[in-house]
Amino acid sequence: MDASMADLSHDKPDLARPYKQRLKEIRAQDHRVLAHRGIPSLDPEQGIRMLCWNLAKRPGAREELAGHLDENDLVCLQEIKPSMLPDHTGSAHFARSFRALGKVAEFNGVATLSRAEAHAHSITPIPSRWKEGWIVTPKMALATEYALGEQTLLVVNVHALNFQPIFKYMLKDQMKRISQRILKHKGPAVVCGDFNTWRRDRLRLVSRLLHDFTPIPFHDSEHRATPHWSASLFLGDRAMPLDHVFIRDLDFRDPRVLPSLHSDHGALSVRLFPRVSDV
Repeated sequence: MDASMADLSHDKPDLARPYKQRLKEIRAQDHRVLAHRGIPSLDPEQGIRMLCWNLAKRPGAREELAGHLDENDLVCLQEIKPSMLPDHTGSAHFARSFRALGKVAEFNGVATLSRAEAHAHSITPIPSRWKEGWIVTPKMALATEYALGEQTLLVVNVHALNFQPIFKYMLKDQMKRISQRILKHKGPAVVCGDFNTWRRDRLRLVSRLLHDFTPIPFHDSEHRATPHWSASLFLGDRAMPLDHVFIRDLDFRDPRVLPSLHSDHGALSVRLFPRVSDV
């Protein structure tokens, strides 16, 4: 195993210390560097082969993910546990969100992996201020920046709040916090992930707050293997996609949805290029 990935499985508990103390310390660590052996820059000429995927924690997803890592320059994952990540020779950053009950349970969250090294000053976990309804779990976004030739690329990996069927102020608040981070960056940017847009009003809210971004159309298949149960429970639209990739100052080619045997979400695949100025 690559030495830079040697502690991937850890939130391993030190059972000698009180459980509540260990949990408090883990929760305070919003962000962890899982690997830091990336190349200096992504290649603007070859483009960025990108994948965005909610793994949904099903058995077998680790092996499926390993194949994707070999084929992509940038991978944004939601509902991922560090122990699910295969060896990776680039950079990898993880931001904790929530975990199942149990003293030895592992946190899941969002992870952004790249062939390039992330700028150390840019790495920003963006936890939601609110928690999910009755299940009382937060959601997380993670911002990272990478050299893209002479430019800097901002990547924001999002897992959005879900269970607010009528009052969307919690999702709006989360997206505003993400927008505040985006405002600090000038230049090419990607905002992607699972936005839980199972109602059209939720998608409109996200689109308004990302008004200077272009959504990439993924027409060739459904974004998930099965309709999301919350859409039925809360009178949503079962045909609405949950996952999106929004871009600014970038062009795209070959957007595809890759069906998965191990997740109820398909993986979004696309190649990105810096936009050529008309001037």
